[in-house]
Amino acid sequence: MRILLSSTASCRNSSRCALLHIQRLSLSSRPWLQALRHNSSGTTPKEIKIEGRTYKTDEWANTPASILDAVPRKLHLQPDHPLTITRKLIESRFPGYKTHNDLFPIVTTAQNFDSLGFPLDHVGRSRTDTYYINKETVLRTHTSAHQADTFRNNESEGYLISADVYRRDAIDRSHYPVFHQMEGARTWDRPPSRKEMEKSVGRGDPEKMWKEATKSTDIRRLRTPKSRRIILETPIHLQS
Repeated sequence: MRILLSSTASCRNSSRCALLHIQRLSLSSRPWLQALRHNSSGTTPKEIKIEGRTYKTDEWANTPASILDAVPRKLHLQPDHPLTITRKLIESRFPGYKTHNDLFPIVTTAQNFDSLGFPLDHVGRSRTDTYYINKETVLRTHTSAHQADTFRNNESEGYLISADVYRRDAIDRSHYPVFHQMEGARTWDRPPSRKEMEKSVGRGDPEKMWKEATKSTDIRRLRTPKSRRIILETPIHLQS
C-alpha cells in the first residue's frame, strides 16, 4: 500500500513584482501574440501557436495576449531571481527528490481538473476563473495539474514541481493572474522506515503543526486515531 505526502507553497506577490521588471519581448518575436492582437475581424484566430506548439481555439477561448506573453518568461528559472533562490533553497532540503521545473503550462482539463476530482460544476472550471485555449485545454491553475502524470511515470519516490500558474484573478495587493507554486510529494510503503524518511525530509514539530492546522477546521473529525498517529509519527516538516 502506498501513502501520499504532499505540500504546496505559492508566491504570488514575488512574481507580480518581478514581472514588472522583466524586459518585454518584441512583438515580432511572438507571432502568436501578433495574430491575437491584429486579427482584422476582431475575433479569436482559429488556432494559435505557443512556444512552437499549435492549439485550435473555439468559443471557450478567453486567454488574452497579455497572459500568453508570460509563458516564455520562466521567472523561476532565471539566475539570481528571488523565485529561483527560494526554489533552490527548498530543493536543497530534499536532495533525494527529483525536480520538475520546466513542465509546459498548457494542459488538458483532464489533467487540471478531472485527475484531481474536481466536480463538473466546480467554480474553478468556469471561464471566469480559468484561462481556456479551447474547451479541453487550459493554462494550468496549479502545479497539481502534473501530479497524476508524475506519480504515473514513477521516476522517483519523491518529487518537487516548481512552475508558473495562471488564474483569472483581479489584480490587487495580494492577487495577480500569473504567479508561482511549488509542490512536493513522496510515496512510501506502509509502515514507512523512519530512517529512510529522515534521509530525505527534515524533522520539525508535527504535534505543534497538527494543533495549529486544526484550530479552525473540522479536520479532526475526518481523521481516525490510527491515521492521526501516522501523521504525527512521520517526519514530514522542514526544520526552521
